[in-house]
Amino acid sequence: MGHPKVVRTDENAVNIFTDGSSFPNPRRGGMGIVLVAIGADGYETPIEHLVPGHRQATNQQMELRACHEALKWVTTSYFPIDIAPLTKIVLHTDSQYVEQCYTSAKFTWRVNGWLDRHGNPVDNAELWKQFVKFALKMPKHVFIEWHPAHKSWNPYNAIADKLARQSANGPLLEPLTVSEVRRKITDADTVPGSIGLEGQILTLRIVGRTSLRLHKAWKYRCEVTSLDSPYFGNMADLYAEYTLRPDHQYEVQLSGDPTRSWIERVIAEVERTDL
Repeated sequence: MGHPKVVRTDENAVNIFTDGSSFPNPRRGGMGIVLVAIGADGYETPIEHLVPGHRQATNQQMELRACHEALKWVTTSYFPIDIAPLTKIVLHTDSQYVEQCYTSAKFTWRVNGWLDRHGNPVDNAELWKQFVKFALKMPKHVFIEWHPAHKSWNPYNAIADKLARQSANGPLLEPLTVSEVRRKITDADTVPGSIGLEGQILTLRIVGRTSLRLHKAWKYRCEVTSLDSPYFGNMADLYAEYTLRPDHQYEVQLSGDPTRSWIERVIAEVERTDL
């Protein structure tokens, strides 16, 4: 078994380690932010930055929001170091989601109206839009550096993790998204692609919904209730411009493009049936 990779800070950069956390019952999320101040003698000093978490937040939302809060801290008058002689800002994260999506968010998504290449809304589009807009206005170029969790050794990762937990268990701010959830009836889990998109008409029960204000649409968690459908009992997320109510059942027509996860037409609300 190999030794963990040692994470090294860049002496010419603003080095900030971030982490996000999310816990159930009740759902809540927190952020951990640690600046590594490097003295003239090369000695490193961690400086903690504790910010409140959010109710109902997911781990991905908190990982992304932690990076945004770190940049906001850099621009404040009370940021503890002078960034003028430094060449860049490096955000260290163990989130592959943040590291892998940052380039797409900067160069593709914001040009495409925050839609992916298939025309589906990007997850957490509002948060990505806010973060990228802020990052592009920073006085230094912003870089994301990913370190695999538990495979990299650095004491600052542990401090960021501690702060993220503390943030989630302290006073919380409002949810970052407007969502509603109801208890599902099926035993199936929500699996992308488990409801085929063939232009077919079927009945769906709405288990949950999230407002996509940026796209003027909704993201629905749906379960198929059509007994004659090969997807009966399956659950997946679908998008629609129509306003549908959780715990209600609708006859709909789905997209005929297997890459576009959209409800194309709502035919009627129908009496709810249990699976």
